[in-house]
Amino acid sequence: MERWRGRVALVTGGSMGIGEATAKKLAAHGMKVVVCARSFDKLEALSKENANIHPIRCDLRDKSDIYRMFQEIRDKFGGVDVCVNSAGLSLDSPIIDGDPDQWDHMWEVNVKALCLCTQESVKSMRARNVDDGHIININSVSGHRVGRQHFYSATKYAVTSLSEGLRWELSEINSRIRVTLKIREDGILRLNLVKWMMERWRGRVALVTGGSMGIGEATAKRLVSHGMKVVVCARSFEKLEALSKEYQNIHPIKCDLRDRDDITRMFKEIKETHGGIDVCVNNAGLALESPILDGDPDLWDEMWKVNVRALCLCTQESVKSMRERNVDDGHIININSLSGHRCGKQHFYSATKFAVTSLSEGLRWELNAVQSRIRVTSISPGLVHTNFAHTLMGKDAA
Repeated sequence: MERWRGRVALVTGGSMGIGEATAKKLAAHGMKVVVCARSFDKLEALSKENANIHPIRCDLRDKSDIYRMFQEIRDKFGGVDVCVNSAGLSLDSPIIDGDPDQWDHMWEVNVKALCLCTQESVKSMRARNVDDGHIININSVSGHRVGRQHFYSATKYAVTSLSEGLRWELSEINSRIRVTLKIREDGILRLNLVKWMMERWRGRVALVTGGSMGIGEATAKRLVSHGMKVVVCARSFEKLEALSKEYQNIHPIKCDLRDRDDITRMFKEIKETHGGIDVCVNNAGLALESPILDGDPDLWDEMWKVNVRALCLCTQESVKSMRERNVDDGHIININSLSGHRCGKQHFYSATKFAVTSLSEGLRWELNAVQSRIRVTSISPGLVHTNFAHTLMGKDAA
């Protein structure tokens, strides 16, 4: 943050919540932070706490008020180097019997004001030859999946599209101004949202394959923190056992996912001990350097068995378990990879991940055909700082 010291940021909706927290953090790093909102009293109180926070009253629904604000920023500070579009408005106004005035309010604040503030900020940056400026759009989970307040969600989907479109526009004029779409999930918002979403899973059973380290271990810990009983499996039982001593609700089972019989035995043990599976996280993965022209067929088999066949077997057994117990809200989560969407140097590993992409979609069709509401999610992380990432040539599928 040192290069931003003394430079100017605008934070819209800065009187409370995410906007206020962002303003305080930027000011703490030495930036001059202009905060705007309609509630000037709150802004003024904030500016008295920190000399680097400068309040401007602005009604973001009013185009002329936005232009006036930017003129004031130019007059006082020279211009804007960072624009954080944080202001947002969520009103319960459905399509069938909603109030068109409320639709207008959400459009004006969540979409139009964001575009106007972005337009004025980029103008300010380019007029002063600021080529390292930053536009940060505070979006929402609702910009990626539709929630109950679907008109609000529509405005956030618009923000998702506009952020990507702005990147294209800036690229076309060879500008290095950055655009970041931030989906806020931390702090109070994240805690309340996740707590509410996870409440129905409390006391239910999840299986996490490859749960002895990395993404699998982190996933197991997170699910346990939300009250789930988590079965973790891997070949490395000592690591699993250590994990279960740390967390009472983590239950270790030694399983070699290359062995079909061992997978069947594991599911029998889960049924006898816990009743069955409600969530299956297919996390285990194996990446070995074995090209086509001079690679070892045994290594191809290893990757096939762990990355593809074991995933299918665990999915098959999990869905059987769910349907036997009339669990119609179960969840299959496949930890895929960016390599499942674009080919990397380890192209046999990549081939197995492309297979996971296809199988995830195919499973959705299968479940839809039997009118099941069991969900399927494929998650494709990039490079994560785990032992797996650091030892891609290793043979441990845990």
